[in-house]
Amino acid sequence: MNDFRTLQYYISQTKANPTCPEDYYEEGYMVLRQCISDGQAVLSSNFNASDSTTSGANGEREKAQLQRIMLDASARRFQAQKIYLRSVAATRWANSRAVILQGQKPQAGHFPLLQATDEGLRAVSLWIERPLSG
Repeated sequence: MNDFRTLQYYISQTKANPTCPEDYYEEGYMVLRQCISDGQAVLSSNFNASDSTTSGANGEREKAQLQRIMLDASARRFQAQKIYLRSVAATRWANSRAVILQGQKPQAGHFPLLQATDEGLRAVSLWIERPLSG
């Protein structure tokens, strides 16, 4: 639970607005805004504590409910970890972009480096979103 709280804290500290308004729709900034939105959705989603399928003694019901709670907490932590990794990749993208541009507007000479940075962000995003092999 502490790890989940730490992840949520870091996600909430993410800055999603570029210094230049014309960069607002750049891929990395859109990813950052999506991470903030996804983090808020994970945190605000409700846990359904009632389950009418478990019958039997109180001990069995409590055990089943505890298992559901643990499963829900694990799933939320996993979602938060993926969101956090995406936000770190997008923040790294924004920092790389700032280093490449050095306060200038994008020009033709910047294109290869900016394109490589964009492709790096896409590659990391694909890696994070890949299905788990079982």
